[in-house]
Amino acid sequence: PRENFENIFNAFTTVFILIIGEMWPNIMINYTRIYTVGSFASGATTLYFVVCIMLGNLVMLSLFTSILLDNFENPEGD
Repeated sequence: PRENFENIFNAFTTVFILIIGEMWPNIMINYTRIYTVGSFASGATTLYFVVCIMLGNLVMLSLFTSILLDNFENPEGD
């Protein structure tokens, strides 16, 4: 699949897909199926995806809020 962590470009693409929320359940299911050998590895994989999605959404929300507040404080035309 295109969503993998084999090189830096694919890793950034995969993390970007996770952050925007597009098809992240499919990616998470694929990786938890791969690492089902041990219960710890499968749990760690799921934990990674959940933390990545939560932190990514927090960063995107903070970025959106700061841009919005900046536009209210300094309206164009003044």
